[in-house]
Amino acid sequence: MAFTLNRQIIGGIVPALLKVSILVEICFAQDVPAFFVFGDSLADPGNNNYIVSLTKANYIPNGIDFGMPTGRFTNGRTIVDIIGQELGFKDYLPPYLAPTTAGVVILQGVNYASGGGGILNDTGKIFGGRINLDAQIDNFANSRQDIISSIGAPEALTLFGKAFFSVTIGSNDFLDNYLTPVISAVKQKLVTPNVFVGAMISRYRLQLMRLYNLGARKIIVANVGPIGCIPYQRDINLSTGPDCVSFSNQLAQLFNAELKCLITDLSSNLQGSKFVYADAYSIVEDILKNYISYGFENANSACCYLVGRFGGLTPCGPLSKVCSDRSKFGIFPSWGLSQKLSRIIGPNKAREVSLTATPLTAEVAERLGFVNYVVEEGELLKKARETGEGILKNNQDLVLRYKSVINDGLKLDLGHALALEKERAHDYYNGMTKEQFEKMQQFIAGRSSKKPSSKL
Repeated sequence: MAFTLNRQIIGGIVPALLKVSILVEICFAQDVPAFFVFGDSLADPGNNNYIVSLTKANYIPNGIDFGMPTGRFTNGRTIVDIIGQELGFKDYLPPYLAPTTAGVVILQGVNYASGGGGILNDTGKIFGGRINLDAQIDNFANSRQDIISSIGAPEALTLFGKAFFSVTIGSNDFLDNYLTPVISAVKQKLVTPNVFVGAMISRYRLQLMRLYNLGARKIIVANVGPIGCIPYQRDINLSTGPDCVSFSNQLAQLFNAELKCLITDLSSNLQGSKFVYADAYSIVEDILKNYISYGFENANSACCYLVGRFGGLTPCGPLSKVCSDRSKFGIFPSWGLSQKLSRIIGPNKAREVSLTATPLTAEVAERLGFVNYVVEEGELLKKARETGEGILKNNQDLVLRYKSVINDGLKLDLGHALALEKERAHDYYNGMTKEQFEKMQQFIAGRSSKKPSSKL
């Protein structure tokens, strides 16, 4: 099955994925009337409750922070639940297989995701029932026909054209197919990684094109995360020690490179389409590498565990132990911050925070510069859009150059960083035309005599 992320990791991923949804919405520049979701256990809202399958989550401690088990493979909301709310949907998208998912309910969208599902149809067969992507699209085709019957073809096609379609799938094709212990040994000898990934991409192309042919135009496709870092992979590959399993991650990266090319190709050749490639791998990798700076205490073990060094050998179930602190919002400095923290908030304040082991509230974190803003939950999307729009108003070439010099300079000491800035600025100025240089001088002169402007 797809790996299930506990709240610690989800807490860090959600803001990053929200950036994707925010940028998508800015690009599309209009309200989202409906949201249709396809995927695996990362997005399943309870579809597997209605099929005969070994991959279910409708029992405790799943849903422990949701109020009750719902079939979601997590303690609370899934990532798509949160993104849907931030996009303005008041209710969670209903699972397609729920008996109540009918009538006007489906006009705002449906969730077709299934734990254990994959791109390839033989993925997850060891679990029995699961709904792979081909079948999920079949189910959407049924919903599509119901919507056309309800509101008419012209209005339905307009709805599909404005709706968001999210697809998060692919990790199971590795975890529960190509990398399945013992069972996959023969396949790995006969089928090279390149051939296997090629088969996945070929199938995925047909599936995404089918969605387009059914009316989808705005499609967000997430890549596969660093699967070699999940507790399950760590536990079945103990020879790697505390490190992630490199072969599994290499497979994910191989697939992601091909997927990115596929998304670019589809966007260029399918008229009116807007595909967005969501880089979940980089988001999760950054969190795992810098988990302390995100306020987390553990990045390699399951929050719901029973067997295994990392707690990944058995699914989360009634006999599992659950970490007591699943909603830690304060920042509690631990090892690794002696150097990072001082560079963020200054050495004097870093000593105070570290040596007193002070938990920090969101407001204090904002004041110290850990975060840019602290906003009410319902205002997150609005504030993020304002920030994104402010960036988009500026000269994008200069924005990219400035971002690059900041990131590269942070890897150096101050003296070398200043030299790098001077060198990059010199190269930029030498490449400017006379007209560009005069505009820059006018801009600088205007800033010194007028109130600040956001335009470059």
